[in-house]
Amino acid sequence: MKKIIILFICLTSSIWHVYAQTKVSGIVKDAQGMEMIGATVLQKGTNNGIVTGLDGKFTLTLSNEAEQTILISMIGFIEQSIAIKKNHPFINVTLEEDVAQLDEVVVVGYGTQKKVSLTGSISNVGTQDLKSMPVSSVTNALGGRIPGLVTRQESGRPGGDQATMFVRGRASLNDSSPLVLIDGVERPMAQIDPDDIETISVLKDASATAVYGVRGANGVILVTTRRGREGETQISFSSEFGVTSFNRISQTLSAESVSRFMREGAINDGFDPSDTGNTRSLFLSEYDNYLYRTQKSPFTHPDNDFVDMFTKNGFQQKYNVNLSGGNKTVRYFVSVGYFTQTGMFETDVDKIKEHETIQALLAASPDVAKGLYKEGYNSEYKYNRLTTRSNIDINLTEDFKVSVNLAYRFGSQNRPYGYDAGGQEAMRLFGMFYRNSPQAFPILNANGTYAAADGIWRQNPLVTLCYTGFFLDFNNKLETDFAFKYNLRKLLKGLSIDGKFSYDAGWSNNRSIQQRPNIYQYNPVNETYKQGLEMVLPTKATNKTAATHRKYIEAAVRYKQSFSGHNVSGLALYNMSYTSTPGGRYSYVPHIYQALVGRVNYDYENRYLLEVNAGYNGSNRFAEGHRYQLFPAASMGWVLTNEPFFKENPILSFTKLRFSYGEVGNDKLGGFSYYYRSGYDEGLGYTFGETHNPAIKGLIQGKSANENITWEVARKYNLGLETKWLKDKISASIDFFKERRSNILCEPERYSQAAGSNGLAPINYGVVTNQGYDLEIGYQDQKGDFGYSVKGIYGYAHNEIVEKSESVKPYSYMSQTGNPIGQFIGYISDGFFSSYEDIASSPVQFGQVSRPGDIKYKDLNHDGVIDSNDQAPIGYNPVPEMTFSLAAGLNWKGFDFSILLQGAARSSIYLQQDIAWDNFWGNYYEEHIGRWTPETAATATYPRFTKAATAAHPNYYKSDYWLKDSKYLRLKNIQLGYTIPRKLLKKFGVRSLRVYANAYNLFTWDNVKKVDPESSNNSNGQFYPQQKVINFGINLNF
Repeated sequence: MKKIIILFICLTSSIWHVYAQTKVSGIVKDAQGMEMIGATVLQKGTNNGIVTGLDGKFTLTLSNEAEQTILISMIGFIEQSIAIKKNHPFINVTLEEDVAQLDEVVVVGYGTQKKVSLTGSISNVGTQDLKSMPVSSVTNALGGRIPGLVTRQESGRPGGDQATMFVRGRASLNDSSPLVLIDGVERPMAQIDPDDIETISVLKDASATAVYGVRGANGVILVTTRRGREGETQISFSSEFGVTSFNRISQTLSAESVSRFMREGAINDGFDPSDTGNTRSLFLSEYDNYLYRTQKSPFTHPDNDFVDMFTKNGFQQKYNVNLSGGNKTVRYFVSVGYFTQTGMFETDVDKIKEHETIQALLAASPDVAKGLYKEGYNSEYKYNRLTTRSNIDINLTEDFKVSVNLAYRFGSQNRPYGYDAGGQEAMRLFGMFYRNSPQAFPILNANGTYAAADGIWRQNPLVTLCYTGFFLDFNNKLETDFAFKYNLRKLLKGLSIDGKFSYDAGWSNNRSIQQRPNIYQYNPVNETYKQGLEMVLPTKATNKTAATHRKYIEAAVRYKQSFSGHNVSGLALYNMSYTSTPGGRYSYVPHIYQALVGRVNYDYENRYLLEVNAGYNGSNRFAEGHRYQLFPAASMGWVLTNEPFFKENPILSFTKLRFSYGEVGNDKLGGFSYYYRSGYDEGLGYTFGETHNPAIKGLIQGKSANENITWEVARKYNLGLETKWLKDKISASIDFFKERRSNILCEPERYSQAAGSNGLAPINYGVVTNQGYDLEIGYQDQKGDFGYSVKGIYGYAHNEIVEKSESVKPYSYMSQTGNPIGQFIGYISDGFFSSYEDIASSPVQFGQVSRPGDIKYKDLNHDGVIDSNDQAPIGYNPVPEMTFSLAAGLNWKGFDFSILLQGAARSSIYLQQDIAWDNFWGNYYEEHIGRWTPETAATATYPRFTKAATAAHPNYYKSDYWLKDSKYLRLKNIQLGYTIPRKLLKKFGVRSLRVYANAYNLFTWDNVKKVDPESSNNSNGQFYPQQKVINFGINLNF
């Protein structure tokens, strides 16, 4: 009986225990109302927990032996704590993004660090900002996103529109481009798929870059690709379609205007305009103007609008599908992307035939149709890119992990062959639009042959685009990484070792057809045809370029430990890279870099921070004995708000001061590779006997060697402040930096070149200083369903050449020394000569006779004449000293909106020749209407017309008149999206669906007008104009 009673008591207790347990259910959503998969729901103080399912729901049974409170958390979101009562109803939980946590871990050189303990100057941008811009090259998505990063997109060519990047401007007389690493290995980033990127970090000061030593002087950009996380497999698909158009393209004036202006220019210079030898063989009488205006004789008096006839809108499409997930043993990220973009040349003969100009020619002579046939090939400008990536992490044991990264990229670019030898890019594709007058030639002659004129036989756009053949280039890039990490905690807590081996290969091939039809010029006076170019029969070619190989190895020992508030970490690392490239003087002679890297980090309670870095680097560009150098750096920080005396308050939530000093290096000097060796170059051609062909080319000594040179060294200082206010709603950071770059590699200009040599040996001579500041300030808040943010960025970097090996100038103001790198040197204009009396009372210019309406220049040395000694710094340098941007975003119940304004200032662009001068090849532009005449002398904005613009005429010398201030502000990006509620998608098995529209380079406000303000320096119009893009997309997640 006693046993029965005891058993009854135990059963009763068990039943009561079960009955006393509480079961709680609920659903977890984000601020946009989307169900959150994989959120952790944990009973406080226990290991009793569960994760939310595909629908965001959970059910958890609480133990009555612990606190009846649940904690809901997920990486990147603020944890919520909810007290549970008996019979608690179904719980609706909304997690808000924790911006501070999202920004907590930052990728640094050879590792990661918590943002709060960071003492170097590092900025980063995430995948969402990158994907909001519909660009083919991710480099163009960085402009305006990162303080201190200057980007310049100088071309819109499909497959070749990547931006030039500078970190805090320029401080070297040589290559100032930053070192770019993808997953820790030096690789190009121009054509990487933005969907594959997790973050991009820009390392700016010496503390952040010293571990890269010889390669870190110009800053470092670290691209980290996405990896799989533990959880259910997630599949994402995105598709985009966009329309491209020229951001800016100039158009010449009408044929009648050209006729009147050309006549005026001939008369101004004292030539008879009725003599076609003075007017580029054009007829300029009033009757001719009548024919230009009415187009009653389109073969002898055409009025071609080349831009309208041979350009169009382009199209681009982008697709990506990726899947990620895994478990505790294996995690994976796999991605496949495809991008295609057509150019904006019209190469479809049927479309060209529909243009009113061609229709007028067909109406006048049906024989014109003979020249409007389709070839059996496609010459359309088009770029295609296929990218694949597979990042896999495998835990072989609890302490041993291996990673395998495989990436492959295939690109193809098709374009018209043009006329250039070897199928090189025919820059005249756009030059022919600018340089020719509208009446220079009809597109086709009346008998159906292709038209051109003396001196411009290769300028017919129809022939160039449709009948010279095509050039199709293929590029392949394979990137592989094999890495391991072994946690040695069983040997010593906090100790680990890791290593990496990577092998990259790049190779290309091309195929082409080159041909050319006969080209004729019609003479209406004697009704004859003059043949200018003979037919070239179709020639097929296939070429293959040998592969470029890059190998990289890395081995590291790491230690990290915390005790009594003291946090210590250390790194010792060795790496070596080996790159061999075909072609050139040193074909397949490898470039080798070696480095020993050390880093020690210490902080006390995240309050006092200290970091010491050092890189002992070597480069085989230099001779033995000069290859290795130590590059040290140190930095410290103080988190004021973590001090015990600083009470937690709702106003100031975080403030950190930091300072760094260090030395980094640079070993680049143009394309010359091995400075301690001299080589031989191809000499002039010599002929033997009476036959002049073939010429036998001899050898001459190449650039002289210098065994004593070594790296240029940058000594950098950085002082920074980071602060957050109003519970992290307001954040701000400012960095002041100063740099002195010395031992800059220079090619001497002060010494005479040795006979028989093709260049003097480089020397360590140049000195440049660079200083400025970066500023970033932002505000963000979320109130229920409504969230908003705004962020402003400003950067200023001013450099000055302290010493440069340049020839001695008669006057100090003529030197580059004392001015910024790339400073324009030219004449300073002082208006236009108003009369012959004005000319007589002014200094004689260049020993020539001036005329009223010519540009008047200032006599800087006051010697009574204007000559080359009156050249001085004008304008700014081509790279802007100031950059700024303003970004804003809104979200409300599934809707999202973002906008980015971006600009630059204190830079100049020099316009010349085809794109600026009057009648350089027969062209005139709208600004030429304001030319000087006796009647407009008081209001003229352009000098008098001349018979023909030439570089030998003083009006067209390099001066501040032709130099334009290229400051600008542009609407760089705008995006509107909507995420459809999940409840409408459940039955289709779709986790989320977002539709959106965005645009790139939509509007630009500037004073250049003729070309985009980011166009290349010394612009003559012979480049592919930048694009604006209007884009629509959809993203599905399963």
